[in-house]
Amino acid sequence: MSASKTVVTFARQFSSSSARQAAMIKPPVPVFGVEGRYATALYSAAMKEKKIDAVEKDIKDLKNLMSKDVKLSEFVLNPLLKVNVKVDALKKVCQEGINLFSFL
Repeated sequence: MSASKTVVTFARQFSSSSARQAAMIKPPVPVFGVEGRYATALYSAAMKEKKIDAVEKDIKDLKNLMSKDVKLSEFVLNPLLKVNVKVDALKKVCQEGINLFSFL
């Protein structure tokens, strides 16, 4: 039993997910769950591209826009629509596009 546990542990050291984790920049506040993984990946990508301020501004702008427009909020949160459909529509709404969506 102990030998199989050692083999599994050894095999996990070669996992691509652990290599990906090592290359990611850790956020100042750890977050967990599915949302946490997305938030951490977005933070890491924005930091690597040195666009953290632009991404933060875009997130705040989108949040404000969604709080003012119920139809937009329902559209964005609709799980039946594909992500690329949502991104294309939001780019049209925002005219210039949003830096955030280039990371998603």
